[in-house]
Amino acid sequence: GCSLSTCQSISSSPGYSGTNKVETNRKIIGFQVTGWTCTSGYAGTATAAVCSTGGEAYVLSGCTGCITGQYQDQNDQSSCKDDCNAGSYISSDKTTCAGCITGKYQNQDDQSNCKDDCAAGSYITSDKTSCAACMTGKYQDQNDQSDQCLPSYPRNP
Repeated sequence: GCSLSTCQSISSSPGYSGTNKVETNRKIIGFQVTGWTCTSGYAGTATAAVCSTGGEAYVLSGCTGCITGQYQDQNDQSSCKDDCNAGSYISSDKTTCAGCITGKYQNQDDQSNCKDDCAAGSYITSDKTSCAACMTGKYQDQNDQSDQCLPSYPRNP
């Protein structure tokens, strides 16, 4: 029967959102499917194309995952963002740019993680963009400390 001349519907595909899909005609002749979009973490223009053989699923294309150093936090966008500044990092699924958590910092833009190598004698600045040495007369005896070095008091003889 009919399945030889009709493409199968797609319920989901990585990088694509079918929330607003409209399958007007899934037949090979007169095929018309619209409304697919790229999900967060991806960018481009989603397109549905007719299947080559009836009974197979129609083909989605046009959405590309964001490359390293970029992210996209919204659906249906034509390009990925590269504005994740120092003090922040891009999530592994490339859907968010988030601030470093307490005890970590990032001194470069568009990175995929935050650093936790701020050694004793230094502290992490409040904007989480650097690991700075304590000033003369102050100390920090623990690693990965945020925004403080303690005053050094003279020792009693």
